[in-house]
Amino acid sequence: MWLEVNLGVADEELVPDYVNVAMGGADLAGARAMVAAAKAALRAQRFGDEELAAGGDAVFAQFTSIVTLPDGSTASARTLAHHRLRGCTDRDA
Repeated sequence: MWLEVNLGVADEELVPDYVNVAMGGADLAGARAMVAAAKAALRAQRFGDEELAAGGDAVFAQFTSIVTLPDGSTASARTLAHHRLRGCTDRDA
């Protein structure tokens, strides 16, 4: 979702009280702004899904993020993310 040109899709999929701990506790608007700034600074960005697990309103993703920097070099990082989705009623997932 974060890679889409229209970052507004996050409003449709994530809960209103979304907090991204990996981005310093940013709320939905803050996370969207940080992602937009990062996308503007990078030549390319892609993610390789390693593992996805879901239950109730929770989705956990383990993936590799690969970015191409302005000088053409690449960097990668393994990441673990947890997201809560809208429209689910099981808050104990």
